[in-house]
Amino acid sequence: FLSAQFHTLRRYARDVDVYIALSEETKRYYASSGFDPGKIRVIPNMFDPAMMDLANATPRTEHKGTKNIIYTGRLEVEKGLQVLIESLSIIDRKDIMLYLVGKGDYTERLKDLAVKLGVGDRVVFPGFLPQEEIARYYALADVFVHPALWPEPFARTLLESLAFNVPLVVSDKGPSSRILEEACLSFRSGDARDLAEKLETVLYDKVKANEMRAHGRIVLSRYSPDTILTKVEKLYKDVMAK
Repeated sequence: FLSAQFHTLRRYARDVDVYIALSEETKRYYASSGFDPGKIRVIPNMFDPAMMDLANATPRTEHKGTKNIIYTGRLEVEKGLQVLIESLSIIDRKDIMLYLVGKGDYTERLKDLAVKLGVGDRVVFPGFLPQEEIARYYALADVFVHPALWPEPFARTLLESLAFNVPLVVSDKGPSSRILEEACLSFRSGDARDLAEKLETVLYDKVKANEMRAHGRIVLSRYSPDTILTKVEKLYKDVMAK
């Protein structure tokens, strides 16, 4: 599918003055596929002001006796959620709940896997939700997990998690760990045991989790709409001037 997309894009490449890539990794990927790296500018995603407003308006949900892991997004095989469910079965604790918010073609397979691994009662599938409802799950979360099996350019959910002051555990595929720096712990993509170890650290080491939250506020400040839109506006002016 991606090869077909690149083939179509390359047909129009001669007429394009500049491309925007969301990360340096994405730029290198396009360059290795035949696109002129001199035409590619890196401008990352910005955080959604509406989600930031929800974060400020939604109080942290206090919960006793449970630790809560959250993922939001599409429920598809390349997202690595099967690895996340397996990691939950590896951790020898019964006080952890996992919430997979979203929908996708892989949903029923994930439900079957959770039952097969003996954690069906601790994995919740709320389905596709509006932002106001998603905000409640962010407010409940002790950690957000981005377990992608492929190098996604720049997941917006990373910034949403930071907006709600939630520490993250992310796979080493793609730019996520370099975007988040000390606001996350990184695990080897596809390695459920490594993911389980990183989850236990965030969930049960309060000092570490609070350090990650503090750094998350610093990281988030780099992706404000004012900062990112200024870069986009400057790029448009430069291209029009030529």
